[in-house]
Amino acid sequence: MPWNGVSLVAANPSPGTVFETAAFHSSGTPSQESTQDSVLVAYSSPGSLYLMTTAGALTNLPTPPGGFLNGRLATGRDLDGRAELFGIGSDSVLYHTYQTSVLGWFWSSWEAFQQTAGATGAAQVQRNTDGRLEVITTGGPASASHIWQEAPNSGWADGAPLACALAAPVASSLSINADGRLEAFLSTSGPAVFHAWQQAASVGPWSPLVPL
Repeated sequence: MPWNGVSLVAANPSPGTVFETAAFHSSGTPSQESTQDSVLVAYSSPGSLYLMTTAGALTNLPTPPGGFLNGRLATGRDLDGRAELFGIGSDSVLYHTYQTSVLGWFWSSWEAFQQTAGATGAAQVQRNTDGRLEVITTGGPASASHIWQEAPNSGWADGAPLACALAAPVASSLSINADGRLEAFLSTSGPAVFHAWQQAASVGPWSPLVPL
C-alpha cells in the first residue's frame, strides 16, 4: 500500500533551533472538552520543549532542570490513557513528566529517577501486557538498565541492571513480541548487536544479554 505524502502541520516552533520530534497519543486536548484521543507531536531540543496538536495549537512546556542531554524523548501511555514523556536530563539522569488527569491538558513537573544516574543514550519505553510501563536506559555503571511501574498508572520500582559486561551501547530499542514479552536490543560501536528478553510476559525474569 503506498504511503501518503508528507505534509507540514506547522512551522518550526522556534526558527533556527534543531528539534527531535516524537508523535504520541494524548488523552485530552487543550480545551479539555474532548473525550477522544488526540495525536500530539513533541518538539524537543536540549533547551526547549513544545507540544503541538494536529490542528497546529502549540504549547511550551518546561524541560528538566538544566535541560535535556540530547533532546531525544521516549513516549509511553499509561493504562488509564494518560501520556508520559521520558528524557535524559543534562545531569545524565532519566526524567519523566505525565498528564495529571485522564482528560486534562496539564502536565506534572519533571521527576528524576536518580537510580539511572550516568544515563547517556535515549530512553526506550513499552507497556507490559499487564498495563505497567517499562523503560530501558543505556550508560552508567551498568551498560543498560531498566525500571518499571510497580502497578499500572502507579509508582516506579528501583529498577535493575539489564547488562553489565557490555561495552558502552551506542543505540537501543525496546520492542514487544506477539506473545507480549518485551525484548531489548543494544548495539555497540563494534559494531555488534545484543538482545535480552522477558522469559514470561510482564513478570519476567529477563534473559541474559546475548549477541545476535
